[in-house]
Amino acid sequence: GGVSITDMCTDPSGNIYLASVNLGLLRYRSGSDDFERVCPEANSVSCVIPLSPRLMGIGTFGNGLYIFNRESGRVVRYISPDERMDLKKCRITSLANDKSGNMRLCASTKGVILVPSISNSLGYRGHNSSSEDLIGATPVSKLTRSRTGEMLVATDGDGLYVLNADNRSSKHYSPGPGSVPSG
Repeated sequence: GGVSITDMCTDPSGNIYLASVNLGLLRYRSGSDDFERVCPEANSVSCVIPLSPRLMGIGTFGNGLYIFNRESGRVVRYISPDERMDLKKCRITSLANDKSGNMRLCASTKGVILVPSISNSLGYRGHNSSSEDLIGATPVSKLTRSRTGEMLVATDGDGLYVLNADNRSSKHYSPGPGSVPSG
């Protein structure tokens, strides 16, 4: 069969990175005419995002989160500093950056997870959160940031949640006629 592409991005040098379910992470070098497989450690890649001029976040379907250094070619598995949040077998469905350089990841059955740009504790906003339950109990499928800095969280079966920039309040839009925000 063919190659299933799930996401893509570019780097400052003009290289194109493709996330692939069956081939992992592929790179098309600017000026060449072929793709090369990079990061063989990261299989079944679901999403990819630039984190800095040299680093990329790589989300996988069931194999957690990796950080790829484009300059050195080195790949490391992201290990959460919070032992309660084991990401090694997580199904990462989406990655996004916020204005502070933090990465947010969508973990299908866990919710939205904050990976801080400066190492400290992991933030979690989801069902049965110990601090706040802002996004309901259904699986999270995608996330992105709005122009105003709000985090938009798409769910599988419960509509859209909008987390304010302070991550302390949310609006909920559920499917159906005359849908209005709740909360």
